[in-house]
Amino acid sequence: MKHVEQFLKQAIVDTLIADGFNEQVVRDELLADEISFTSTMDRKTVGSLNQTIQEIEIFMDKANDNSVIQLGVSNKANRMLKKSPQTRDYIWPIEEMQSLLEDKIGPGAFQQAAIQIKVSLRLETEQPVWRRLIVPLNCTFFDLHHILQKAFNWEDSHLHEFHLYQQETSLLDNYYLPKADYLLVSNEEAFDYQQDGQRMECVDQVVLGEVLGQFKSIAYNYDLGDDWQHIIEVEKRIEAFDSRYPVCLDGEGAAPPEDVGGMPGYSEFLEIITSDDHPDKVRMLSWAESAGYRPFEQLHQAGRIRQANPL
Repeated sequence: MKHVEQFLKQAIVDTLIADGFNEQVVRDELLADEISFTSTMDRKTVGSLNQTIQEIEIFMDKANDNSVIQLGVSNKANRMLKKSPQTRDYIWPIEEMQSLLEDKIGPGAFQQAAIQIKVSLRLETEQPVWRRLIVPLNCTFFDLHHILQKAFNWEDSHLHEFHLYQQETSLLDNYYLPKADYLLVSNEEAFDYQQDGQRMECVDQVVLGEVLGQFKSIAYNYDLGDDWQHIIEVEKRIEAFDSRYPVCLDGEGAAPPEDVGGMPGYSEFLEIITSDDHPDKVRMLSWAESAGYRPFEQLHQAGRIRQANPL
């Protein structure tokens, strides 16, 4: 293959950038010299490579048919527990690389562009529910989905969509969201219902930084049955965000319990738990706690959001 070294370097750069590394640091510290590679007949090495290939077959649903460099597959493979040849301990390869580079460079190893967003859950109640987050722009919308799941204490038990609009669009005038110019979906069966003139892609194939500048209104819809609509407002862009993890800055209000039954069920739920003498109050509160219902706590939420960085 011609230009093998150039291709390998680009694959390394693209993969590490997708995992939150600073591009210039990767080029200067990891790839400044030539890459050496060779064929091998070493049985141990060949066996290890063959085992890895077999293991990553389970991630091939993340493969992009339009690219030779498979960032989605690499993201998952880098987060598989592997036995270290040096210590014989089990490690996550991506964390080993992160630790090595951070020890050498410091936090700047992960300095990258990000956005500060305010995400408000659309409810028919007096108590507002919202979160203010910092999210790296190299996240995919699938990553953002996981971040929002943690931020609002959802359990990721249902389908989700992102609705993007090229013009400023009121997302509060009607019960249902208006037709999106660009719809990102979590299930390929959704393509069977694609509307005329509407762009549609899967959430794990689209990176925030590649498209956000084209759209002025964004909504995240979780649980297409209960229909929890989250309005996403981009407050500002941050050029030098030096954390490898998303951050929860602030927020207010508890999100509804999972599977409460949409807005009608949620209204009934609130009526019961705020009552002084409703016979179902204790039972309802116990069920809600088991479903993750709890007041907003910034430190707790920040910890959950760090967990959203997939490992």
